[in-house]
Formats: sequence, structure tokens, C-alpha cells
Amino acid sequence: MALGDRINRLIRSNITDWKHQRKDYQRELEQTLNEFKQSVQNALSSQEVLLRDYQNVQQQVQELVESAKLALQQQNEPLARELLTRKQSYSKQADELKHRLDELIPTVTLLQQQLAALESERDLFKANLASANLEQDLGALPDLDFAEIDAELELLRSRLHRL
Repeated sequence: MALGDRINRLIRSNITDWKHQRKDYQRELEQTLNEFKQSVQNALSSQEVLLRDYQNVQQQVQELVESAKLALQQQNEPLARELLTRKQSYSKQADELKHRLDELIPTVTLLQQQLAALESERDLFKANLASANLEQDLGALPDLDFAEIDAELELLRSRLHRL
């Protein structure tokens, strides 16, 4: 087999391998992106649930305060004390929910930023892949005269043997 044919096959093989690697990378990137989107959605859902729970507990605290005021107006001190004791319990629960919410919000924001960066990377990759158009690159390879290259190599070999 002529050396030129081997070089041609090697070039085409390398281009084909490169093409497959890019497709594998694209598939992997899409899968990672989908998994990351799901994680962000889960974090957002958790944030919404925490916020809703916090608001409900805050509302219960307000209702207990109002009920305690009403009980005091009706001069029912034992009921007012009981309501204020329950209010303290709900206030602790609200503080815990608020603390968890305050920890979760920056995490969700960071995840959303990372998702945007990953989507941007994917879009850039797709644009590069589209512009590469490997089929045209393969067709655009110059037609090398491998017989001429082989003749030149043989000439060089014979000169080397004479030396």
C-alpha cells in the first residue's frame, strides 16, 4: 500500500474520530444539562414549599396574637397566656423555617447562575459544531497526488542508500 494512501486514510480516520468525540461530548453535555435543570427545579420547589410553610406559620402567629388580644379584652387571662405560649412555639418554628429559607435562597441563585452558564456553553458548542460542518471539510481536502509523493519518497530513499 502506498504511503500516500496511508496518510489519506489516517487523516480521514482522525477527522472521523474527532467528529464522533464531538457528538459524544454533545450527548454528554445535554444529559448533564438535563440533570442539572432537574436539580434546579427541585431546589426551586423546595424553596417554594419552605416559603409557603413560613408564610403559613407567620399567619398563625398573627392569628394567635390577635386571639390573645381578644382574650385579654374579654379578661380571660388564662386563655391569653395559653395563646401566647402557642405563639412562642410557632415563632420558633417560623424562625427555623426562615433560617432554612435564608440558607436555600443563595444556593438556588447559584444553581440558576450555573445552569445559565452551562446552557451558554451548550449553545456555544452547538454553534461551533454547526460552523465546523465536517462533511464539507472532508470534501474540501485537496486531492493529493500520492503517486507523486511515493515517487519522491523512493527517490529520497535511493539517495540515502547511496550515501
